[in-house]
Amino acid sequence: MNSSFSQKAVGFLVLILGILSYIPTSIAQEVIPFPQKKSGGTPGLTIQESIYSPNKEKAI
Repeated sequence: MNSSFSQKAVGFLVLILGILSYIPTSIAQEVIPFPQKKSGGTPGLTIQESIYSPNKEKAI
């Protein structure tokens, strides 16, 4: 009976640690520390209608 309790406790701790390790990474990925660069091309509804053009701005 004590073995069953310890197995459930370990399983519960693994579940909690898994949830806690996932939350910070999912929140951190939503914040970009720099502004987005504008695209040099023009998007279309399909790839054939889109116009590719590299961005002329140079990286700092």
